[in-house]
Amino acid sequence: MGGMVYVPNFGEKGILVSLGGAQEGIQRQGYEYNLIEFSKARVYDVSTKKWFEQPTTGDQPPARKEFCAAGVASNSNTYEILIYAGWGGNLGAKAMRFDEAYVLTLPGFHWVKANYTAVNPRHGLSCNSVGGGQILTIGGVDSKMDGNRDGDLYKGVFDTQDPFAQGLGIFDLSTMAWKDSYNSSQKAYVPSPEIQRFYDDK
Repeated sequence: MGGMVYVPNFGEKGILVSLGGAQEGIQRQGYEYNLIEFSKARVYDVSTKKWFEQPTTGDQPPARKEFCAAGVASNSNTYEILIYAGWGGNLGAKAMRFDEAYVLTLPGFHWVKANYTAVNPRHGLSCNSVGGGQILTIGGVDSKMDGNRDGDLYKGVFDTQDPFAQGLGIFDLSTMAWKDSYNSSQKAYVPSPEIQRFYDDK
């Protein structure tokens, strides 16, 4: 229930970057006992067929599962991976922090958090790159609804109308913000000022 993204522009044949999710054997309390922290990324080099762990820096997301992930190569030889939404094992008010978007920039492996007010937590959705640094999010269930009715954890989370039109949201990596509509003419992807500053300060 984690995320894995193929990054074509690093390594001889590209790399796979695995983030978050859950793992057996990690001991914590409650539902979050087996969530994997985002302080490290697991990287698979396709050409050498080897795994390694890469530490990350910056404003890392809270551990979660059932989130979505998608990435885009920029015109500055970087690659940005969006992590959005997800579930920490709780519904209702405790789920609110998962309606937050984080971007991992490569090659720096540095996290940057998008600056907006969280109002619409969800999990069990998908993210898809659709051109020009735009990420299309599709569906999900309403984590804000406490669905534990009649002994069924998921009663209620499907009942609310999605605030995204037709269940579709557009996140723009260039501005680190949500958009009202998709722009089919947006071709090139330029990293956001927050990401550019990280590399400029190196």
